[in-house]
Amino acid sequence: MKSKLTDNLILKILSVLMAILIWIVVLNINDPSKTRIITGIKVEVMNESVITDNNQVYTITEGQLINVTVTGPRTIVDSLRAGDFKATADFKDISQANSVPINVEIDDYGYQQKVTINKQSHNTMQLDIENLTEEEYDVQVKYVGNTENHYVVADTELDSPVVKVTAPESVHESIKQVSVTVDVS
Repeated sequence: MKSKLTDNLILKILSVLMAILIWIVVLNINDPSKTRIITGIKVEVMNESVITDNNQVYTITEGQLINVTVTGPRTIVDSLRAGDFKATADFKDISQANSVPINVEIDDYGYQQKVTINKQSHNTMQLDIENLTEEEYDVQVKYVGNTENHYVVADTELDSPVVKVTAPESVHESIKQVSVTVDVS
């Protein structure tokens, strides 16, 4: 039994190495199809003036970054990165549910013909839209620290006792007071 394993040992090792070499050559010549997930593609916002011109502001709640699944030749798919894709959300296409369709394509025209985008993690960008309002708030003065011996804060006068704040309605709801802090030490 031992002689069967050790007879022509060099030829057996060479045949295994030759089989591995042929397999690698066949893979590189054949360039088989491969599917892969590309992560972290940033979605570019277009025509945001559709919202801002109506005196509104928006917050993106979902769909700022997306992932795509692509299929194509192994050599191309292995070289693709998030920067090779262009994802856009055109606010001209906004729906009544405040969602905007996301369009994804490969930047390189030569790759567009060879690589297929199978699916996206998000097909729409979800927005939270609020009206922009302006309100005035009285400014209060708050003192911190201690004055030196024999000194007292007598009177405080502000250049403007009122400040105008332009912000979404939800921000105005969270403002309890507006104050300026003065260190008297």
